[in-house]
Amino acid sequence: MNFIQVIWIDGEAADFQNSTFKTNTKNYIKEVVDRVYSVFNSDEIPLIAFTIGNELSKGSIYSTNRSHPDLNFYSGRFIKTDSSINASEAFIAEMADFTRSYEFDTYNHSSLLSYSNDIRTFNDIDVPFLDFISHNAYSYAVPYYRPQTKKGSSSGTYFQGWLEEIKSKNPTLPLLITETGLSVSPNAANVGPPNYGYGGNTEQEQSTGILQNLKDIETSSLPIAGVCIHEYLDAWWKFGLEDSYSQDPNDIEEWFGIARLKKSDNWYETEFRPIYHELKNHWK
Repeated sequence: MNFIQVIWIDGEAADFQNSTFKTNTKNYIKEVVDRVYSVFNSDEIPLIAFTIGNELSKGSIYSTNRSHPDLNFYSGRFIKTDSSINASEAFIAEMADFTRSYEFDTYNHSSLLSYSNDIRTFNDIDVPFLDFISHNAYSYAVPYYRPQTKKGSSSGTYFQGWLEEIKSKNPTLPLLITETGLSVSPNAANVGPPNYGYGGNTEQEQSTGILQNLKDIETSSLPIAGVCIHEYLDAWWKFGLEDSYSQDPNDIEEWFGIARLKKSDNWYETEFRPIYHELKNHWK
């Protein structure tokens, strides 16, 4: 099984170009790369790519760009941009260049590099200087954040239309949907098809909705390289150790799993939701 490793950067930092922040981020990048290679032989590593950050916040992007209005390009050892980028994009370029340099010099290997953007910062971050475009895309987010989106060319959904809009921005680069999914959190309002909701979905709606997402991807008029389902197991851990001891019915983020943890005596067992079997059948 191959995998993509996220390098989790503090997306709420006030200034991505701050020298101390960049030094700390580079140290963390080394830690992540070393941890990956401590598990796998460098000649046989099933690593496809590193994603350099995930959903940097709009507020941090804006504050970084305001603090460095004249920073409009990056030229490094492996990564070079044109002179039309902003300071936040320059930060991503620098961290990607550092990742490739460190991996190559230390392990004689060069993985692909990307950055996972999302709908809220689609107009703020663009990374055509990396190897492929990554985007976290959710059906419920499209009518909320971009209600003007045209419907898809084949399925007629807003989700497919959004995918086609993302791809059209950089048509020559592969597009990977690095996250899509639906939460079955019990205490959120139920919205239902065709866009479903941010939480409040039944397990059957999770299954039907994700399968529709896959159909939207597979029948898009513009080719999409692939998709990663968010996520395998409900994320009880997401907001710290104390939060991880129980699953909060009011926390939508803890219920995206295609599998859940089920208490059994003094331990927990994994139990698959219907979408797990549907995906296994779809991709067999």
